[in-house]
Amino acid sequence: MSILIQCPACSAPLGNISRDSTLQVICASCCYRFGAVYGSVTRRESEVKPVQRRIPNLPKRHRRHYEFQIQIPSGPEILQCSSSGEADQIPAFEGDLVSCLYTLRGERLEEMISVTNPITGNIYRLASPGSTAVRTAIGWGLLSSVPMLLVLLPNGVEFPIALLASASSIPVVSIWVARLKSPKIRLDPDQKLRLAAEQQLFGEKIELEQRVEELQRKLTTNQARLNQLESLNQKMVEVGADLYAQRIERVSRAIAILDQQLSQDQQLIDQYARTIKMIEIELETSRAVEAIPNAENFMGMIFDRLAELKTIDQKTQQLRAQVEADETVRSLQP
Repeated sequence: MSILIQCPACSAPLGNISRDSTLQVICASCCYRFGAVYGSVTRRESEVKPVQRRIPNLPKRHRRHYEFQIQIPSGPEILQCSSSGEADQIPAFEGDLVSCLYTLRGERLEEMISVTNPITGNIYRLASPGSTAVRTAIGWGLLSSVPMLLVLLPNGVEFPIALLASASSIPVVSIWVARLKSPKIRLDPDQKLRLAAEQQLFGEKIELEQRVEELQRKLTTNQARLNQLESLNQKMVEVGADLYAQRIERVSRAIAILDQQLSQDQQLIDQYARTIKMIEIELETSRAVEAIPNAENFMGMIFDRLAELKTIDQKTQQLRAQVEADETVRSLQP
């Protein structure tokens, strides 16, 4: 069983992660490096701690700090995170199967983004990508205004002007620190283009898999209709072909249309399955793409094939509309 990992910032599909494994991937659009682990929780600890406030007399705040041990074949993964407030809110307990998504700075965990229990469907979102850097930047921006205020006031600058000048430094410092602390990575143009192409291919793969599932359901439904019509046709022939001549003609026409639809749907499923394998080959060899001669041509060939398949699919849908319009076939619909 594998689950889909999407970028929490732009919702782009990034990859599939299988049970008892880890994944590292970069979003071409957002330039965040994400890590994910999918396995069983073998240890869970949590503790409530007060938040240290820089300014006295402010209301007390607390955060609950967690440590999870996720067991995978390569060894235990230790993940730490915290949530606002005292309540125990993360739906992950010993023995549970969970997936954890986090941002990375290099190979080090930057911040936990979400914890998901794929069995129950419960998701707890702890942060947005880069939120830790934003909070740090705002804090430094506020702190930077204090020294400026202390320098201006003793030098005869009026308080309103000094306050305005020191406040103006807050966004400048905050933006500078945010860029410095951001876990985003810098990609050269070629890397970004390659990652964008891979991300697009993976999105196409997801769509193809969904389309194959849809076609398989329709294939099963139409096969049942065909079997029913063939059985009915056989009965009418056995009782008297002359007696049921008109009905036999109508049913035979519907059988021919359904048979053609089944054949085209199966061919389309087979072609989609082959294209999915081609995409998987490209994605699995993407890290060595520069070492593969004419690798870009392979990707271009796949995109061309996808366009051809979509054209074929549209023609098949026209035939499907003809099937649905047939009165004999329509009478068999539940």
